[in-house]
Amino acid sequence: MDPNEFEYVTEGMKWLAIAGGTYFGALLSISSMSHIFSKKIHNQNELDNVVDEEASKLGMDRPVKGILYLGHGGIAVKNEDGTYQIEIGVESARRSDVRHELYHVHREDFDRPLSNFRYWFVAEPRAIAYQAFGLKL
Repeated sequence: MDPNEFEYVTEGMKWLAIAGGTYFGALLSISSMSHIFSKKIHNQNELDNVVDEEASKLGMDRPVKGILYLGHGGIAVKNEDGTYQIEIGVESARRSDVRHELYHVHREDFDRPLSNFRYWFVAEPRAIAYQAFGLKL
């Protein structure tokens, strides 16, 4: 291998790492900022109301069950019977988290197989854009 080729490879890897770090840093920052400034959800009744309000804003006709559990984070799940539920950890439950997970359901992100590429570069940025700015991409 020519020494110049090695320099091109290392330079390319450096710029790929910088671009990747910037991309994921931007996703994390936007998601975190919308989370911080969003209204906290304290109990199951509040979650049910927020899910209904946000689902109607999206014009969703399929029922979505919200589940508050002890812990952090959130996830959207399609059940075996075809119904959907979003699970939100009570310790970090915010309206923005509900918006994020509902957008995954609205766009049917989990009705088809998701590769890591499709998840990180299509589904997740789309849900974060809706979560933070209300953009329907």
